[in-house]
Amino acid sequence: VRFPWFHRVRRNMAEAPAFLTKFAPILDELQDREEGSKIVAVVTMTGSCCPITDAHCMAFDCARELLLGTDERRPVASETFGEVLGLLSLNGDKHVGEKLRMKGLPAISYWDRAELTALATSERPWMDFNPMREPHAVQALQHRWVNLRFIRYALNGADDVCRFQKWRGCTEHRRSITMGRPGFTKQVIDGARRHGVALDTGYFILGPELPDISSTAVRQALQEEHGKPPEEALERLTGLLHPRVAAWLLRSEIYAPKR
Repeated sequence: VRFPWFHRVRRNMAEAPAFLTKFAPILDELQDREEGSKIVAVVTMTGSCCPITDAHCMAFDCARELLLGTDERRPVASETFGEVLGLLSLNGDKHVGEKLRMKGLPAISYWDRAELTALATSERPWMDFNPMREPHAVQALQHRWVNLRFIRYALNGADDVCRFQKWRGCTEHRRSITMGRPGFTKQVIDGARRHGVALDTGYFILGPELPDISSTAVRQALQEEHGKPPEEALERLTGLLHPRVAAWLLRSEIYAPKR
């Protein structure tokens, strides 16, 4: 299923990424504001997102709250941010296809995953799909809004951080946010401390443990709900997927059981 606006985004991708247009109302207002912080945190992540789940968006929500100090939380960075943006990049078809092929499953194409990302983030004016490399997207923002200062935070899950020891090298110019995950959070803390990485400078930030909603579990749920009445299937997928993402996937039947 395709939406006309998404075709326009794809055709214009070479000219300017769509997130510049989506973020323009927020950043124009911030740049013109006479008072307040002109510093913008940009939380970036790259993942397979096959498909994008509520957990992916929840991680960005939580990172934003940590940096802004909302929801009765104390800000975790030394800077006061005027805004926090989220940009989600996607792994290519080759990587995702090989990973899914090992499980005997088809992969959702890059552009379909991009479309689903746009759907899942449509109600978040501060978050969007990123077709660029993470640092390049921040450069594009800085080039467009020259009177603002942009600081990037790489967002990862604790399991991935443990696997690649991503606490190494975190500095004022290379910042990271790690979302906790049962069984891995303590390993992250121990590893960071072992390598002398401070957890209170705002350069390597450890967030709370979030509900574990894996894309694997979502694909299994889609198989189980195939053929059921749409209302019943969508209710079962509530809490796992954005409703528009769930409807798209059910219509596509990409994860329908093999006959």
